Amino acid sequence: MDPSVPADRWHISEKGMESARVLASSGVFDNVDMIVTSAEDKAYETAMPIAKRIDVDITRNSSFNEMNRGTGPFTSHEEYLERVHSALSVPESSISGWETAANALRRFEQGIHNIESETGARSLLLVSHGLVLSLYFAHLLGTEEVYERWRRLDFCSWGTVRNRKVVKDIV
Repeated sequence: MDPSVPADRWHISEKGMESARVLASSGVFDNVDMIVTSAEDKAYETAMPIAKRIDVDITRNSSFNEMNRGTGPFTSHEEYLERVHSALSVPESSISGWETAANALRRFEQGIHNIESETGARSLLLVSHGLVLSLYFAHLLGTEEVYERWRRLDFCSWGTVRNRKVVKDIV
């Protein structure tokens, strides 16, 4: 994290890159046809080791960017957690100028729909971010416990969705 740079322009750390390399080496994504990441560098950098392993290009798509948290001042960890809790608990409201959770989920779902319609990929690896993935998986599972789910995520958490049904949860 760099307080002088907006969060959507951050890069993953060396520890994060190592986690991505370990996940890639597990082979769990060896059969994907297509890799799509958010437009943010963090997601792209996370997908790179997998793309190299399976020799697949990466497509960036801003539909899968993290929930936009604006350009407000850098906050303490505790303040950030409070804002996340508020944003996820009241999905139609903008908290501190953030994108609403409801809008982030609609954007994400529209991105999924567009990719399915346009590509015909049988097996898609989508690399995105914790807040929007928590919103999406909670929506598919029919639970409102989005914040609690988000808090349980680890870096490189992953899940599987088939026909809009969760096969493997991200938490």
